[in-house]
Amino acid sequence: VFISPYYLCLVFISPYYLCLVFISPYYLCLVFIPPNYLCLVFISPFYLCLVFISPYYLCLVFIFPYYLCLVFISPYYLCLVFISPYYLCFVFISPYYLCL
Repeated sequence: VFISPYYLCLVFISPYYLCLVFISPYYLCLVFIPPNYLCLVFISPFYLCLVFISPYYLCLVFIFPYYLCLVFISPYYLCLVFISPYYLCFVFISPYYLCL
């Protein structure tokens, strides 16, 4: 446990993963580290962000009150998805083509 005037950090260690929890007055951040990937969860009063990192890709999920944004990045392509109550937007970019 680490305590500072600005945040509290809790560390959980097991043979299979490491988990860090950062707590401040403005946000909560969870860091989960198993052997093959990294997962971050960032929670604030305005949005939720999930980050998933592996050796093969990066995935970001942003959740706001009125829309959702997904970003998926691999060495071969980029995929973006925006979802709101009014529209859905899908963008797929690879070295060979662009899809909207």
